[in-house]
Amino acid sequence: MRQTVAVGVIKSVEKKDPSGAKVTKAAVKKGAK
Repeated sequence: MRQTVAVGVIKSVEKKDPSGAKVTKAAVKKGAK
């Protein structure tokens, strides 16, 4: 469930700010571990 929510957040961020999405993805990967 957490992974699905994270993907949804990343997608919403990508629509608003493509450059900021990369930072979000990196943060999510660190949080997942």
